[in-house]
Amino acid sequence: MTVQHYIRQLTVRSISGRTMPTEGLEFVFSEDTRYGYAVGRVRALEARLLGATDYERLVAAEQTEAVARTLMNCGYERWIDAEKPDLWASGLRRASEENRQRFLSLCLDEWLAQLVQLPDFFRDVRRRLKVVRNLPRGDHFSALLCREFQRLGWASLDAHVCRLVGNDAGSLTLDELLDELEFEAALALAPRRSFAAAFVRLRQANYHVFRRERETARREFMTSGQVDLGQADRLGLLERDLRVAEIGFLKRARFATFGFEPVMAFYYLVEHELRNISCLLLPADSVPARRRNLVAYA
Repeated sequence: MTVQHYIRQLTVRSISGRTMPTEGLEFVFSEDTRYGYAVGRVRALEARLLGATDYERLVAAEQTEAVARTLMNCGYERWIDAEKPDLWASGLRRASEENRQRFLSLCLDEWLAQLVQLPDFFRDVRRRLKVVRNLPRGDHFSALLCREFQRLGWASLDAHVCRLVGNDAGSLTLDELLDELEFEAALALAPRRSFAAAFVRLRQANYHVFRRERETARREFMTSGQVDLGQADRLGLLERDLRVAEIGFLKRARFATFGFEPVMAFYYLVEHELRNISCLLLPADSVPARRRNLVAYA
C-alpha cells in the first residue's frame, strides 16, 4: 500500500464516522456515567475551538502579525499579543499547560492521567540517557534502561525494554527505541478495545509511516549530497495529512454520550490547535505557502 493510499483510506475512515475495519483500530465507547459533569464541561468548551472558517482566515494572512491579530479576535488574546512577538512562544506554552491542568482536573482514571503525562516522562528519560556517551547495546543497555525506568517509578516497562532491545538491538537509534517504548507504555496503560488504545495504535502507525518516508529522504540526501526542498515540503505535507487523520479520529468522540472519550479527545484537539498556531506564527522569513502546508484541521 502506498503512503498516499494509506492516508486516503485512513482519513476517509476516521472522518466519515463509519466503523474502521483496520486491524487494531476497532473500539467500544465506555459510556462511563462518572464523566457526566466532565463531558458537559467539555461540550461547552468545544465551541471555542477554531473551525475551518477561522483557519481559512489565518492561512490567508501573509504576515505573522496579521495572524496574531486574527488569533486575538478568536479567543487567544490571553496568550497572544500582536505587538509582542517575542512572547508568542511562551504564551502558547502557558496555553498548553492550562489545557493539561484542565484535563487532569476532569480526569477520573489514573491510567488516563498517566497516558497524557507519558511524553513528559519520556522527555525526562531522554535527557538522562543522552548524557551517557557511547551507550552500549544488548543486555547491558537493557539493564541500564530498566534501571532508569525503575528510578522514575515505571518498572512495568522492563519487559517491553528487554523485548524491543532483544529484537532490534542494532537497528534502532536511542530516540527510535524510546519512541517505540512510549507507544508500548501507552498501550499497556489503555484498556483493550478502548478509544484510547485505538488512538495510540493510530499514532503508532502514523509514526512508522512518517519514519519510513523520512529515512528514504535521508538516504536520498546521502546519495546525492544535495538538499531537496521539494522532499522537505513533501514530508511536511505528509505530517500534516497524518495529523488530519488523527484529528478526524478524535472527532468521533462526539458520538459518545458519557465516558472519558470526549474529555481525552478535547485535550488532544487543543494540542493540535496549538501546534497549528505555532506553525502559523513561524518567523516572517519562512515561506508563507510552506508555513500554511503545516496546518492540519478537519
